[in-house]
Amino acid sequence: EAYNIVTSSSSKWDSKRVVFMDQPLPIGIGGITISTQVPNAGFSIKTLNYPPLDYSFDRLTLFYQKDFTSYNFSVRDSANQDLAFIGPFTFEPYPNASKVFLPKSKNEINIQALAPTPNQTQATIFGVCLENGKKGVMYHAIGVNGAKYKHYNEARYFADQSTVLHPDLFILSLGTNEALDYPYIDSQLFNYMDKLIETLKAKNPGVKFILTVPPDSYRKKTRRNPGIERVRDIIMRYADQHNLAYWDLYAAAGGKHSADSYKKNNLIQRDGIHFTKEGYELQGNLLYQALINSYNTYDSYRHP
Repeated sequence: EAYNIVTSSSSKWDSKRVVFMDQPLPIGIGGITISTQVPNAGFSIKTLNYPPLDYSFDRLTLFYQKDFTSYNFSVRDSANQDLAFIGPFTFEPYPNASKVFLPKSKNEINIQALAPTPNQTQATIFGVCLENGKKGVMYHAIGVNGAKYKHYNEARYFADQSTVLHPDLFILSLGTNEALDYPYIDSQLFNYMDKLIETLKAKNPGVKFILTVPPDSYRKKTRRNPGIERVRDIIMRYADQHNLAYWDLYAAAGGKHSADSYKKNNLIQRDGIHFTKEGYELQGNLLYQALINSYNTYDSYRHP
């Protein structure tokens, strides 16, 4: 989770990541599901302000298994006062999500399960979206260790719940985990990409895509990984054939064997795959530069 978001719970929850396809819990928009049969289970969410940035929120969307077996939920402030109630009372317009508005902006809430009837036996949570209604870019980050394109295709509610966010743009940053299987590279990767993208398009007409190429990394902590280049070729070929934008982070971050430089400069962790905080910040800055440079180029042609 982001450094300025803190979550906690004293309740017992079962959990599932999208990569474990044979486990029974369904997967939704967050790529990770938590579930409980404890009637009074709950969890807290706290956002930290970094002046002048204010991360308080006055509305939230709870993504959950929305059927008549689901518990109700009370949204409470830090003083345990009720602010709003959520329950499976209506199924439109969001089949597996409910949105509530809070009476005033908050930096901390508790979401408490309630079981008013014997038929309500579970709470299955797919994610939470916090908003404040202010102008700007609404950016959602969904990341799961080990996830591949094929895993999101098997996520039961992922595409359906994406519509609740009213997305304008999907940035799909996958491929590193497919490359870790080298020397085996799944022959169906191209098709997995196509299935996910076409499903998201069908659920969100008019949405745009940027595909990102994974940066150089190691396999088995220290070994070179030629699989990155093979996956890179597949992603770029798919983007070219389907007229989609892509960002070649592999080239932008140094190209072949650039993981050696990441390691030397403490930008990559000991596993040789995940980056350090500084490494991910560098990636974010490179993406920003790519976006703004492309926009400025476009703008110069639009207004010569």
